[in-house]
Amino acid sequence: MLKIVSVLLMTMVVSMAGYVSAQENKEECPNGDKMKYEMKMEQMHKSRLEKLVKELGLTEGQKQKIEDIIKDGWGKTREEMKKVHEQAKNMRKEVDSKIEQVLTPEQLEKFKQLREKMCNKIKKSAVKEKRNMKRKEMDNK
Repeated sequence: MLKIVSVLLMTMVVSMAGYVSAQENKEECPNGDKMKYEMKMEQMHKSRLEKLVKELGLTEGQKQKIEDIIKDGWGKTREEMKKVHEQAKNMRKEVDSKIEQVLTPEQLEKFKQLREKMCNKIKKSAVKEKRNMKRKEMDNK
């Protein structure tokens, strides 16, 4: 049982790694949607727990204990991700600052526009994912 929970937590950590860079960009974009990210993680945890319940035939007591383990693991993971996020954000700002020093005024303006375009793309993607999540929730009811 402990091995299954360990594998579950490791899988969560690995799968969340893909979200880190997207989450970092959202914080720098004016309309980033952090709630969408949290909702997605919560839905993922709920889905995994339900799969374990179904596949392993967990009792209600086991289900509750595993749910608590997942929540605790996610809390610890989130704290570590915040630290890494802050480091990555600072490095990205440093890199952008160095790039800006090399550019001509015209190139600098284009560079800023490209960065804004990327933020808008992330925002649109977040809105689309939020809609899809709502549809899935409605379908599951």
